[in-house]
Amino acid sequence: MAIAAAPTSDSIAKEGLRKGGIRTPQPAEIERAKEEWLTELFNDIWMTSERAGSTRLKTLQMTAIAIGVDNQRQYDLPSDFDEELIVTVLDSAETGTAQAGTISTVTLAAAEDISQANAEGRYVLMTSGTSKGQYRQIIGYNATTKVASVANNFDSGKTPVSGDAYAVIDTLRKLDEIDMSELSEYTNPVSPGLPAFFAKYNDKFYFDRPLDKSTYGLLLNYYSNLMLIDREEGSGKLMTKILTNWHGILVMGIKMKTEETIHSTEVRQTKTDYNEMKANLVAKEIPFGGELTQLIL
Repeated sequence: MAIAAAPTSDSIAKEGLRKGGIRTPQPAEIERAKEEWLTELFNDIWMTSERAGSTRLKTLQMTAIAIGVDNQRQYDLPSDFDEELIVTVLDSAETGTAQAGTISTVTLAAAEDISQANAEGRYVLMTSGTSKGQYRQIIGYNATTKVASVANNFDSGKTPVSGDAYAVIDTLRKLDEIDMSELSEYTNPVSPGLPAFFAKYNDKFYFDRPLDKSTYGLLLNYYSNLMLIDREEGSGKLMTKILTNWHGILVMGIKMKTEETIHSTEVRQTKTDYNEMKANLVAKEIPFGGELTQLIL
């Protein structure tokens, strides 16, 4: 059976408008539902989850990769960052320059001496060039041809090419968070090295010491701020994930707002249904099977 196409903001807007009583939605109505009402619904869900004690919603879990810079300890947080889940430094003794690549493979350096047994299962991090920041698990490696096959395709437009640097990761170091006031103790570290702590301030995070290698990877698992997400839609995009996972409540929300606009007598029941769906959604989205003890609608 074919997998259903992912919903779009267009399709959700049209469905909600029709269910709300507008049989043939016009372009201006669709645009308003997409741009204004979806934003209002996102804000309502976001504020409800905050009142419930957690804006950490599973659908908003994201991963970002940055590449270390020699002697630098300050790095930008993602533009949609809300809260971190884990900050990890990726390190490796196996580094080199790729010979070639495809959407699903990277050919390691001709002099690379890593064995098949040691390569398979580890992650390759592209540290410079066209593919910089790509991080994929090696599921197959030919020690003769040096071709490493990866579990998930490289991003479109970021396929490894000859000359791109890589690191086959062998060490993952999870960092502990400290307060910025504690970080002042590390204002003038003796020397660059592998950090042990990080602190957040405004839109940046800081390590307790500058990095001593440009082959470190900085892996940030975090929760997005729903009000700051990139609205671009498509395969692999957070917006499409949200529209898919929250399809029902978003349609119901646009139906409710349509009925409010046309003064429908059905709006009271629709609002009740929407609030019930919202409470269920927030409870379901709490990570690790948590339960809400109180929810103010």
